[in-house]
Amino acid sequence: MGNALSGRSEVRQRSFAWREEISKRVEARASKLSLSGRYHRFPKTLEADYKCSEHVLGTGANGKVRLIHNRRTGGRYALKTLSLEACFADVLRGLETEVDIFLSLDHPHIVSLVDVYETRSKLHLVMECLEGGDLCERVIQLKRFSEDAAADALYQMLLAVNYLHQHDMVHCDLKPENFLYDGPNSDHLKLADFGLSRIWDSSCDSLAKFSGTLEYTAPEVIGRNYTNQCDVWSLGVITFVLLTGDLPFAGPRMQLYEDIPAGKFHMPPALWDGISAEAQDFVFCLLQVDPNVRLTAVGALNHTWMDRTPTPTKLSARVAVDLGRYAQGSSFRRKCWSMMTWSLQSQSCTELRDIFLQMDKSKSGVVTYEEFTDALSGVNITGTDIFKMFHALDSNADGIIEYSEFVAALAAPELSGSEEIISDAFGRFDTAGTGFLTVDSLGEVLGARDAEEVKTFVAEADVHGDGMVGFDTFLGYMKQDAGRTAVSTSDRQHPRLEQCAKGLRRRLFIARRKKVHNVSCKNMGWQNMSQMTLQRLRRMPIKMQATY
Repeated sequence: MGNALSGRSEVRQRSFAWREEISKRVEARASKLSLSGRYHRFPKTLEADYKCSEHVLGTGANGKVRLIHNRRTGGRYALKTLSLEACFADVLRGLETEVDIFLSLDHPHIVSLVDVYETRSKLHLVMECLEGGDLCERVIQLKRFSEDAAADALYQMLLAVNYLHQHDMVHCDLKPENFLYDGPNSDHLKLADFGLSRIWDSSCDSLAKFSGTLEYTAPEVIGRNYTNQCDVWSLGVITFVLLTGDLPFAGPRMQLYEDIPAGKFHMPPALWDGISAEAQDFVFCLLQVDPNVRLTAVGALNHTWMDRTPTPTKLSARVAVDLGRYAQGSSFRRKCWSMMTWSLQSQSCTELRDIFLQMDKSKSGVVTYEEFTDALSGVNITGTDIFKMFHALDSNADGIIEYSEFVAALAAPELSGSEEIISDAFGRFDTAGTGFLTVDSLGEVLGARDAEEVKTFVAEADVHGDGMVGFDTFLGYMKQDAGRTAVSTSDRQHPRLEQCAKGLRRRLFIARRKKVHNVSCKNMGWQNMSQMTLQRLRRMPIKMQATY
């Protein structure tokens, strides 16, 4: 009883510092924008931004996944809800690690985490919705894969796993059910479900907690002394399944606990005679009992059977022009575009995704300065301009270009043309849910680096002089091609009328912050505060109007 009370006490203490702990680690790996733009607490709520349903898409390590719709864009997303009630400290640490890892990931072959909503009792994870089914369903449908199809699938899986390992993460539960196709007729795979994942690097002690699905579990995991090499073993089992349609280790659990540590699996001649020597060698190299002998993710990608690296692309002059235009935009505008990429559906980024993967010659999941320079070598552009472009794309100044940063640069024209996506970005910046942007709300999302530019934007866009920017003004700003905000003087009203509107806007702002919703312009048919004030004045007796 004492241990139970002690465990719950620790949970309360850890819950209080939940976001602060995640913030430090995520910002160290990614950026403040990656966290603040997606991690929401009251007054921001899931129900305000998404329309929920009871339609179950699947079940993961930590619960069911349901279908939801974004209220602004209409996009379909997947929702996983994690309960924080009655959690002991070790369970809470596991949930914390899942969110920590998921927020840090940015790769074409990994499911994107779009939003996180924290309440007192629950944590809601909103992910992109992939509706092509999982790899297990595809195996059941096809019985077994051709060698080319299996090699292509393994290449994609290895890219995702290598990215994890390069960023000191271990998935710990790789299996066909956790690789999803992004569409019914697509062969593009994405890795999902990080409920059992761990953070680990070579300077740490080996991991000891048993996790995963036994049939895909590495021998050293059963021995409770393992590293990220356990993921490579699991990929070896998946390769076996794709090529044969059967598991290498099957039977009663006690039998599996004997066969897996011994590396004892059966390869029926009828199944393996038609498989090439390279494919068989690949399986043997991944199913080595000794993790030090087993190929690493990088080694597996360089195996002869994986010789399907895309030809490095040379960016066209049109792409170079788009990158140059993006680089000329202000830092704040580029941050807005980065925010908007989270609203893009996976299928709309197919061409950009392929270009990014071709540029990534090292298969690390990011583009380095050397790779970026090489991709632009066929375009008549100076080294100085290439340097400026690279550092404009490298939004968090870590010396590499992440996938979402690259997409933001080339999808900027499309993003700026979508009012729904701009509305979604506005909602992310409006952290208090007031319907207005302020220097404080923007600073909370962007951090101190863009403080001066945020002040300049608010000062230029604040047509009412009250330190607040409404959606219409933000929409106009994002739809401009130029890198600065132009405010039309026609938006301004008579000085006395404007002063009255300013006071009402401030009252509305304060009321919304206090969650007092007794003031609502739109419900009364007013488009903005100035129009509301004008209509009120028109209804006043003439003598009262004269005082204004």
